[in-house]
Amino acid sequence: MTGMEIAVAIISLVGGAFFSVLVQHWVDSRSREVQARRQSSTFDTLDFNGAWIAIWQTKVDGRTSLDHETINITQCKNRLFLHNEARSEDNPEGGYLWTGELTIWDNKHLLGYYVARESNVLSKGVFYFTLHYGGNLLQGGWIGCSYDGDPMAGSAVMAKTRERADEAMSRLQRSNSVIQISADE
Repeated sequence: MTGMEIAVAIISLVGGAFFSVLVQHWVDSRSREVQARRQSSTFDTLDFNGAWIAIWQTKVDGRTSLDHETINITQCKNRLFLHNEARSEDNPEGGYLWTGELTIWDNKHLLGYYVARESNVLSKGVFYFTLHYGGNLLQGGWIGCSYDGDPMAGSAVMAKTRERADEAMSRLQRSNSVIQISADE
């Protein structure tokens, strides 16, 4: 290889890398997540990290159950990574260990999924929550497969304290805003 061919090869590699960086920068600047972060600083001011109390409306052996769980949340900008610390004591038969993820949209709507962490449990599904303006309460629901079958759906709340979670679920039940759960009989 001559010196000229080596120089052309080096210039081509450097030029290609530079072009690749420019294209990636352009794509990143257009992504929804980047645009959302630019429009709001909420991701920097809201702190979801730590233990939250969740209440899930579910069904086991045809019986409706309200299951309390401690959820551990780790936040990375507008993404929340969740997992329960133990099976719900309210539902030892149908409870299971799970992990999930939520993405915050428009500083109010949280959409995500959950999957069982136990190999013999097939439960999985999706979440939808809205964020209370105070930043310490999530209200919404889930749909997916559960102990009694699939598809099923139920209401859910998450709060920093058990009292706040119980209060929110009671309010949902009194207002008939609770999602009606069903399973194939």
